[in-house]
Amino acid sequence: MKLLTSVIVFVIFGQSAVAATMPAFTRFGEGFSVQPKTEKKVTMPKVMSQDTLGLCYSFAAAAIMTAEKCRIEKKDCNNLPDSEVFSPLDVARFGNDPDGENTYESSYRGIREGGPGAFTLEVAATFVGNSASQQCMSLDKVLTKIGGAQVGTEAQVAAFKRLRKKYDEYRKIDQNCQTCLSDFFATAKAEVDKDFAVDTDPARLLKAFGEETYEKFFDRLVTPKECARAKNRVYFEGMGSTEISLFPKKGQKANYANSIAEIKKQLSAGHPILLSNICLNEKYSDDCPVPGVEGGNKHAAVISGYRRMCDKANKCYDAVHIHNSWGQAWQDTYNGGWVDAETLLNYTGYPEQMLAWLSDKPKDK
Repeated sequence: MKLLTSVIVFVIFGQSAVAATMPAFTRFGEGFSVQPKTEKKVTMPKVMSQDTLGLCYSFAAAAIMTAEKCRIEKKDCNNLPDSEVFSPLDVARFGNDPDGENTYESSYRGIREGGPGAFTLEVAATFVGNSASQQCMSLDKVLTKIGGAQVGTEAQVAAFKRLRKKYDEYRKIDQNCQTCLSDFFATAKAEVDKDFAVDTDPARLLKAFGEETYEKFFDRLVTPKECARAKNRVYFEGMGSTEISLFPKKGQKANYANSIAEIKKQLSAGHPILLSNICLNEKYSDDCPVPGVEGGNKHAAVISGYRRMCDKANKCYDAVHIHNSWGQAWQDTYNGGWVDAETLLNYTGYPEQMLAWLSDKPKDK
């Protein structure tokens, strides 16, 4: 019998809070030990939390960029200061793939929940090559008034609902009615200030509410102006020398055997891997539906390690290390992030481009 355990956790996804079992992430129980000489591990930056926003794709992409920066520059990622860490909140701005194809588009859509992890990683690392630093722009800073971003809370969900409602109210105001606009801004600044640690200069707030979409409004609201300065940005030294790699590519078929083989190969080369399309429902399904959530109940995370685990009867299983954007508490609950590999990969359905990483370009390119 496979002695593995899963737990019931309280997770907040975007606008909804649910208590659910997530068998995609399955922990090893007692009695298992690591088989000697099987571990492959990439050093990663500190774990951060996406909190109550659906930004797993940008948190994963930013973590991989930071880890690759450490590899290329030969720096210790364990002790990297926030001034050298790519901001997941800023990296989310690069996740604009309007046609659903992995081609670079210059169109700007703001910071939106739910996005293509592989595309975001490609644009941020190989086309843009820099982002605001975590020191300058972070979700944790934005949320300091309501608990920070290490643990998602219902209070934070309520705050984001109020923010969205306020934006929707503004869009319905007659823009020619100066009294209506004055009345609105008389309360808007106080309400935003109550929940979020952002610059609410009246002129700046007016420009933010004037954006055509909530995603653009949110971007303008949470992005400090000073983060555009070079001293507050992090630059990816691998731009020009690295490229995006995907598995399986279009037309290829993936299964557990060839997927875990590719994972082990890339980890051996020192590359962390972005894993997409993880269904978080109790039972796997291709669409992984959840009421009211576009795109279903899917998640992205980083695979940063592999090991072989064996029990006392010498029955052995593959384990992978997950660098997850649900904060350090999740990592601690899941044996530091080690979960059963086959269960996790089966909960992706093995779609095209389920794995993405940054690899060194051949010397002749």
